Amino acid sequence: KSLLSADAGAPPERGPRSTLFPREIPPVHDGYVRPQGLKRPELASREDTSIDRALQYLATDSRGHGALLSAYQRSGQHRDEVDRILRAWKIPTELAAVAYLESAFVPTASSLDGGAGLWSLTLDVARGYNLAILPKYDERRSVALSTEAAAHYLADLHERFGSWELALFAFGTGYGRAMAALTK
Repeated sequence: KSLLSADAGAPPERGPRSTLFPREIPPVHDGYVRPQGLKRPELASREDTSIDRALQYLATDSRGHGALLSAYQRSGQHRDEVDRILRAWKIPTELAAVAYLESAFVPTASSLDGGAGLWSLTLDVARGYNLAILPKYDERRSVALSTEAAAHYLADLHERFGSWELALFAFGTGYGRAMAALTK
């Protein structure tokens, strides 16, 4: 079955995991030079070797580079619709990168935390934004419906936290964990 042909009718069983990153990213090799011109957002401004490891993997490792190119090619099938929905919610279209990281643009992807779909929405977030999740029907696997829910969620997080960096932090860690971390 093609990974690209699934829609909301796909059963909610575990689909393929994101193929962008393996569980363990290889360490930075001695000859690696950080790409010039990349600016890290404020939340990632500290030196973090995991960022360099991920960049090196995607740019120089044949598996990482191939996975990135495959995700980019898959994104072309859905990118117009994703960008249209993000713009409608006044979300920067650059945040479509979340779908690259969460699912490598595979609508049937599943994550270890129970997230599913392009945006790897968890059950509580999906239900909170009125997506149907039934034994044989999971709207998280619909590109349009999951993007609509993800955009609404990102807009809500941006309104609550006041910045896109913090909204992304909360999207990735969960609202409760983000609030607890910020309270500390």
